[in-house]
Amino acid sequence: MRNLRLCLHCVLAAGWLAWLLCVIVHPGKFQWDLPCYYYGAQAMEKGLNPFDFAELRALSGQTAEHPYDYPLAVPFVCKPLAALPYDVAYYVWLALKVAALGGLLAVWRLGFLRRSDGLLLSAVAFFGFYGPMVWDLQSGNHTAFDQVFLWLGLLAYLHDRRWLFAACIVPASLANLTPAAFLGLLLVGRGNFRRNLLPFAVGMGVVGIVFAGPFLARPDLWPSFVADLAYGRDTGSANPCFVSLVDEALGWRSSLPLAARRRLAEPIWAAFALLVAAVSLRRFRQAAGSGDRFALAMAWTILYALMMPRMMLYTYMMLVVPAVAAVEDLSLSRAVLAVALLSVPTLSRALPGGVDMLVRNYYPWFLLVGLWAYWLWRPSLYVGYWQRMMGPGDATGQTLADTAEDQG
Repeated sequence: MRNLRLCLHCVLAAGWLAWLLCVIVHPGKFQWDLPCYYYGAQAMEKGLNPFDFAELRALSGQTAEHPYDYPLAVPFVCKPLAALPYDVAYYVWLALKVAALGGLLAVWRLGFLRRSDGLLLSAVAFFGFYGPMVWDLQSGNHTAFDQVFLWLGLLAYLHDRRWLFAACIVPASLANLTPAAFLGLLLVGRGNFRRNLLPFAVGMGVVGIVFAGPFLARPDLWPSFVADLAYGRDTGSANPCFVSLVDEALGWRSSLPLAARRRLAEPIWAAFALLVAAVSLRRFRQAAGSGDRFALAMAWTILYALMMPRMMLYTYMMLVVPAVAAVEDLSLSRAVLAVALLSVPTLSRALPGGVDMLVRNYYPWFLLVGLWAYWLWRPSLYVGYWQRMMGPGDATGQTLADTAEDQG
């Protein structure tokens, strides 16, 4: 059995290295999101409009494939990268992303899953939810950096380091504002509300300043940014979320134009989010009342992912830790479970064409729904898990026995 596990580890490592080699030797085919950041930063430096796709294309020599649709703080961060020749910037960015993904695995392993099955962690990280870490590497997206800060923040939260938690969530929200919602963890659960309110308010304030500040310097870009929000929405396997699922399902059996489908999908999503919140409220209150910060953080992560109106595939890496904990809780053989889960997209080919595509394109979202349903059925799923993983000497976060200070 030990030799088998070693072989499986080697297979996983070889697969990862082979994919990384493809990204290294074929720069024209991978990291297609990098031009957005690179030429967006150059556009800002030259006083141009980075949200104008025509200007971005002209600046890139017609090589940029996607428009720039991020807050203006991102070009300032990417300014040193944009000062390099693109061919050099490509490999610098790739090296930074490999370091970020490796660091994220280390944070998960050492900070959350120290006593878990390492092979299971590797398998879920690289192949679970259609391999979001692999997708992040090949796309050149910024998500790996966001997730490093997010999970460092959650680790600080578990250790009752409120200000450090807030400080980590700020950069995690630099390119997408929605991770700032995790600051809400400071306002729920058992603890001193007044003590938590200040880091929450400061964190939200800094996120707001970082977002709004560049627009105050370039107010002429605000209309372009607002217009860009309505540019379009990825569907299918690139963005497996409820809104996209409804959008694509409406297009499958109707002749509604794209704009009409999207207008219809948004209120349906709002109703779905309210339904999820209502169904989850009792279990969430139990997690908050347990005093177990890990249980509360995992519940928050699952609900955040499920209710997001946009959940790109690489963002699913945020579900690796709650998924590993859930799989370890199951009594079924992990091998049988893995085969069953990985076989679903293949078996779906027996379904009618449209249904087959929906199942395969949105399979990560269906797995997320399954994870949510399992948490609802097993409300104690995450209670005490972090303490078991880390050991009594390392798990210093708040548990069922709150500190006297937090009881105040």
